Amino acid sequence: MCIKKPYMKGSNEYIDLINQKLKELEDIDKWHTKVVNTEHNDIINDFSLGVFKLETISFFKECFNNEKCKCGSKPKEIFYGIKKTRDILIKDALKKSYSDITDETTLKKILIAYFEEHKACEITFQCRKCYLKKKSKIDKEFILNNNVYIKQKVPGDGHCFFHAIGLFLHLEVEYLRHRVSDYMLEHKDDFISCYESDEHDDDTYEKFVDNIRNTDEWADQLVIQATQKTLNRPIEVYQEHDNKLNYTPNVTIESDNPPVLVLFNGRNHYDALIQKEPSRDHSDNDLIEDLNELTIDNMNQMTVPEIKELLKEKNVNYKSKDKKSILIQKCLNHMKEENKKKKSGKDKKSILIEKLSE
Repeated sequence: MCIKKPYMKGSNEYIDLINQKLKELEDIDKWHTKVVNTEHNDIINDFSLGVFKLETISFFKECFNNEKCKCGSKPKEIFYGIKKTRDILIKDALKKSYSDITDETTLKKILIAYFEEHKACEITFQCRKCYLKKKSKIDKEFILNNNVYIKQKVPGDGHCFFHAIGLFLHLEVEYLRHRVSDYMLEHKDDFISCYESDEHDDDTYEKFVDNIRNTDEWADQLVIQATQKTLNRPIEVYQEHDNKLNYTPNVTIESDNPPVLVLFNGRNHYDALIQKEPSRDHSDNDLIEDLNELTIDNMNQMTVPEIKELLKEKNVNYKSKDKKSILIQKCLNHMKEENKKKKSGKDKKSILIEKLSE
């Protein structure tokens, strides 16, 4: 069972459970990986969506199995409160357990410090739909040219630039890498003069392009230029400073198409910048998404298994090999059909009422 303390406003009702699980974690012969000379942000980018997320699910397994979301659904996510996220907890834990990066520590000590930070959170367990609704209200927002953009994090797995572009344009990483590589080979003369082999382990240009196609090779300025030309979309790179976006000058192509925006951390990671949709006035005559349904941005944050589970719940057929973009499109098509049915039902009801009143 999930052990709770009697609830008191502003307190954490899972203190007893956290203490019990921390003792178990300390006794486990695991997570002895040594960490030294590694920047805090690199640890967050490399492990937040992997080790820390998976261990959090395992740590609170009883709660996920036994509790219910407010809406009555089975919980899939842990919500830490308005001003807390998993990355913030990791960052606070690193400040306490690994303040001097030249001092060696272990991943286990960092994990213990991370779960200690949970004691100061107002934890709730929520279904994916409720979690994303609440999370969308606290995602980091920036104002740019009178538009609101939301920072959407992508995995730090070597593909981050392509993840960010793909999230903006709803394209798969593999598809982008192959298209950009094809373009770089077909237009070799446009790039070869700028290629520096000593910056790429003395690889030939062809070998570098092959790495872009088939490995997690990072995207450099050459690849960014090639991506712009491949997609015929300018790419604008921004950095965050004092909660504002600063444009990072780079050569952008001339195009009538709107730019793709990405956020660079100044060292080794890109995230997506997605424009926030303006709120709309809804009426019965509008063919719009049900307010209880997920948006396309919500689904982009979901994993493929989670989208498949959603489709299964809605009795929508899909193939096991379907890519994420195809699965999202099937979700959207299903929602449109459901909205058409609702609208049709309302129209029939109106006609019936009119006939009865005659």
